[in-house]
Formats: sequence, structure tokens, C-alpha cells
Amino acid sequence: MSTTEALGWAAVVASTSIGLPQLIRLFRIRNTAGMSLLTWQVILANNVSWLSHGIIIRAPNMITMNSICLLQTTAIMTVIIRHRQLRAVPTVLPSALIILAMVGTDLNFGSASFGMVAIVAVLVANGGQSVRLVRSASVKGVAPGYLIATLMAAMLWLSWAFAVHEPGTMVQTIAGGTVALFNLVWWSLRRLGVARPPASRRTDNRYRLGPAD
Repeated sequence: MSTTEALGWAAVVASTSIGLPQLIRLFRIRNTAGMSLLTWQVILANNVSWLSHGIIIRAPNMITMNSICLLQTTAIMTVIIRHRQLRAVPTVLPSALIILAMVGTDLNFGSASFGMVAIVAVLVANGGQSVRLVRSASVKGVAPGYLIATLMAAMLWLSWAFAVHEPGTMVQTIAGGTVALFNLVWWSLRRLGVARPPASRRTDNRYRLGPAD
């Protein structure tokens, strides 16, 4: 196995672990506090769009990773919809629209253009989580393993993209990795009590699913 292949499959391992810590935490503490619905709507769209991109560029590592991630994201979205008592179709509709835009761009304008659209999706996804981490009364529902895996995966995919000269992935991972780093740092500051939410948000318990921790 070449170094490039090893990097690609290392990125697969890291990426397929992203959703698992969050899914486990949801079932363990039954609390979605601090989780962004927008983030997971966009992640769902990203999983499908990058699966399509992997098929187009014939990258087995990308196909494998996004197939597994799609299963995890679907499970997480199902839990969020059920416990926040949301309507399924309106909740998933934004994801479908994003998929149409991203896959259409990839097919009609190529990898670099797809990367530019993907960077917007990644910034929206990670930015949505950033907003929740800053504004939510509690961040107990956010799994630290999810934040760490997101950052690690971005770093590994960036290394792979440079090795194979894949511009779409380069653009996406640089932007996503930067915001992922902020999310991890800010989550740590919240848990340490160094950073606090706005005063009006400190008693917001809308997303607690079970007994207080």
C-alpha cells in the first residue's frame, strides 16, 4: 500500500468515527443540548453529496467513508426529529435541496467548483454548531469525541488531497478544519466554565430528553 493510499484509508477510519461518539452520547445521556439541527441537516446532505463525488472520481476510500457516515447521520437525525417532536419531511427538505445543488455542481462544473460549493456547506454546518456552542444554555449533549474526530478527519483528508492533487477536497477540508478547531476549543472553554452563554440562554432546557445529568 502506498503512502497516499494509507493516508486515504486513515482518513476513512477517522471520518467514519465522527458520528459514532455523538450517537452513543445521545442514547447514553438522552440530551441534545448544544446540538445544532442545522449542522446535522447539512452533514446529511454532505454525506450524500460526497458519496456521489467519490463515485464520480472513483475513490473507494471516499465511497466507503460516506456510506458509513450516512448511516450514522441518518440515525442521529432520526433521534433529533423524534425527541424534538419535529415533522420529518420539512426537517429533511433542506438537506435534499443542498444535495441537488452540490451534486448538480459536481456533474456540470467539475471537482473544483464542487469544492467551492462544499466549502459553503461545511462552513454552514460547522458554523451552525459554533453558534449553538456559543449560545446554548448547556453543551452537555455535544460529544467531545465528535468534535475531536471532526478535526482529525479534516487534517487527514487535507493530507490525502495534497498527495493526490484533489482540489475539491483541499478547499473543503481547509475551511472545515479551521471551524472544527474553533468548535473544539470553545466546547472545552464551556465545559471548563471559562466561557459562558448569553444571560438570556442560561435557563434554556428545551433540548433535555431525560433527567438532569
